[in-house]
Amino acid sequence: MGTGRIAAAVLAMMLAAAAWSCRAGRDGAARDGGAGDLPIVGDLDLHSLFGAAAGDQVVADENVTVAAHAWRGPGFTLPSARTVHLVIDGKDHTEKGFRLYVMTADELTKFEKHQTFKDVPAFEGLKVHSLDKTDTLPAGSWCVVVYNSENTARAMVVHVRIVVASA
Repeated sequence: MGTGRIAAAVLAMMLAAAAWSCRAGRDGAARDGGAGDLPIVGDLDLHSLFGAAAGDQVVADENVTVAAHAWRGPGFTLPSARTVHLVIDGKDHTEKGFRLYVMTADELTKFEKHQTFKDVPAFEGLKVHSLDKTDTLPAGSWCVVVYNSENTARAMVVHVRIVVASA
């Protein structure tokens, strides 16, 4: 296995571990803002990541259902500073808009407790219908939060695509 493939394998394992950290609390309960047993974005197909050692890595590329006044989102870990391209596209019941934040796992804990939190301003979207942004994030574990903030009665569906550039 070449050096590039080993680096991709290590990054894939880190991405999978971080995905769990953003969606599971200390007691193992799902951290999805109360959306019950809906599917969680961020489950990685490690086979596709291993095959893309020299290219960008897709962390998430799927439709996500977010219950009214709930949130969902994937997590990922960057071993070094990387360019991240984030595309969120409203599909169903997003006419009132939604909020999007990118934050660390520590800040996510504050967000869940309705405390003051800090997100990455470059990726922030308040009352948006879609979002397409690219910026560089430093090394560390990151959580993407799609918050159905404007819909009091209906679940919404959004398409989430997150691509992490190769080193």
